[in-house]
Amino acid sequence: MQDGRRLGAELIGSGKAFDRFRRLVELQGGEAGCVEDSSRLPKAQGKLDVASRGREKEGDGVDPAAGIVLHKKVAQPVKAGEPLCTIHYNSQARLDRARPLIEQGFQIGDLPREPGPIVRKVIES
Repeated sequence: MQDGRRLGAELIGSGKAFDRFRRLVELQGGEAGCVEDSSRLPKAQGKLDVASRGREKEGDGVDPAAGIVLHKKVAQPVKAGEPLCTIHYNSQARLDRARPLIEQGFQIGDLPREPGPIVRKVIES
């Protein structure tokens, strides 16, 4: 792991990583000049900041025991009644608000979905 970090630091420090990224943008049909000058990127007509709702009231602490454990990944088969995730909670009221949002986050279809490739193409220098 240390070798990987050292190599990564060397590639970034030497500029080779940036050159490879620039080339990647070119090969995908992008304008490589935008990599060096982001002001050249196209601008959307509008933008919207979605603010964190934060805690219920100032001073509320974060509950380190609360969270979600996912039991399935994209494209894994799911049987009826099989758990998709486990919610850890200490407040029934918070669970009641969170549960519908979590349930809406899952999408299950009749046909198996093939996961996309992690790496599409290796670019040789």
